[in-house]
Amino acid sequence: MTKQEKIKEGMKEILELQGVPYPMSESTVDLILSRQSSQGVVIKMDRKLPENPIKVTNAFGLSEAEVNARQLEGDCFAKVIQDGMLLAGYVATEPLIKEE
Repeated sequence: MTKQEKIKEGMKEILELQGVPYPMSESTVDLILSRQSSQGVVIKMDRKLPENPIKVTNAFGLSEAEVNARQLEGDCFAKVIQDGMLLAGYVATEPLIKEE
């Protein structure tokens, strides 16, 4: 079950425990999720930072060969970029409503 499905099921369960009958709880949850999605609500994913953040950031004017060489040499440059990404609030997200 995806995170989106778990969220939807949890919301339906709460509404039904409050006495909202099944067909109405389903449509109410769909309306709430649609509204939240339209306002930019996303799901934060648990995921590691990119192993090669230099490629992700596409910064510093380095060629791909230079990036790969720095990674192989164990250059702390990548670690500095990863730390900066965390400080800047980098997170991986998924949409609240997945397009099927």
